Amino acid sequence: MADNPQTVREKTFAFSLVTPHGKLPPLSVKVSYLPMRLSELVPLMQAICDKIVGQACTGLGSGEKVTCSKGCGACCRQVVPVSIPEALFLMEQMELMEPGRREITTHRLSNALTECRRDGLLDALLSAPSDQAAIGAAQEYFNRGIVCPFLEEGACSIHPARPFACREFNAVTPPKWCDDPFQNRVRRVPVVPKMTTVMARFAAKVLHERPVVLPMATIASEVTMKPSWKTEKRGIDMFSALLDCMNQQPKCR
Repeated sequence: MADNPQTVREKTFAFSLVTPHGKLPPLSVKVSYLPMRLSELVPLMQAICDKIVGQACTGLGSGEKVTCSKGCGACCRQVVPVSIPEALFLMEQMELMEPGRREITTHRLSNALTECRRDGLLDALLSAPSDQAAIGAAQEYFNRGIVCPFLEEGACSIHPARPFACREFNAVTPPKWCDDPFQNRVRRVPVVPKMTTVMARFAAKVLHERPVVLPMATIASEVTMKPSWKTEKRGIDMFSALLDCMNQQPKCR
């Protein structure tokens, strides 16, 4: 029997997902009929992303294993791309922090943004005309040593809430190679679909904008300047749109 919104406040979405590594066990997600924010969809998709990554990691070749470990932090010095829903979600996570810690994190974000804006690096990251130009901008970001604002004592301070790009970054090459990932051929577990791109497409569909991904350093300024991103729509409608986007991933910038 179909869910009746007059008698229940949630709809159960039961669906399956096939990836290049095989079919995931049946998935079931409860979503509200009531208005929801874009950010509220992020935890639901984090759980699905973790299942996709877990399945991909079980398909490693003989002798291969994920070499990432707590305290490494090398990948936390690379550009971390986030979608609009993730930017909103991360800012909400900051609001939950103890005031002193929130002030420190806000200061780190500000410093990272200032460095990104120096000598046109931010424009290069956001408007690279080619893949080669995007790689060049990402390498310059890494060379400047711009550290993720959420990195504390070599570890992620928001690990349970970390972005999709971080969840999907699982190296199988020696950790030392990550010290210079643009010179060494760091290999990662291939993960499809890329949830950052899925969420970017989803946000574009809801907000009637083009798909965008943002460098982590820009989230505070972008969220402040774009109050329209905090729109609310029926949860079941948004999740249906999100499932549609799981099957389509055009290139985002």
